Amino acid sequence: MYVAFSFIHPDMPIYTGIVKVETSLKSDTGLTFLANSITLTPGTLSVDIDKDAGVLYIHWIDVKDKDIKGATEIIVKRFEKILTEIFE
Repeated sequence: MYVAFSFIHPDMPIYTGIVKVETSLKSDTGLTFLANSITLTPGTLSVDIDKDAGVLYIHWIDVKDKDIKGATEIIVKRFEKILTEIFE
């Protein structure tokens, strides 16, 4: 609902962008599940994964933090904790 409202309402400022986030996941399955979980979250879309560097690039409809660590905390950490227990 927030995503649709953001585009329809003329006074709602939107700060879109692509942010770089870090992950400690190493397995292909874990990274795939992380990317899919992020994409299923309204307002985010996984764009690319750099497995060797341990980073993902995420299109975020309302960028709240441009810093890698801040964006990682907001976007990744809630999924990563669970996925680490399952896949790593």
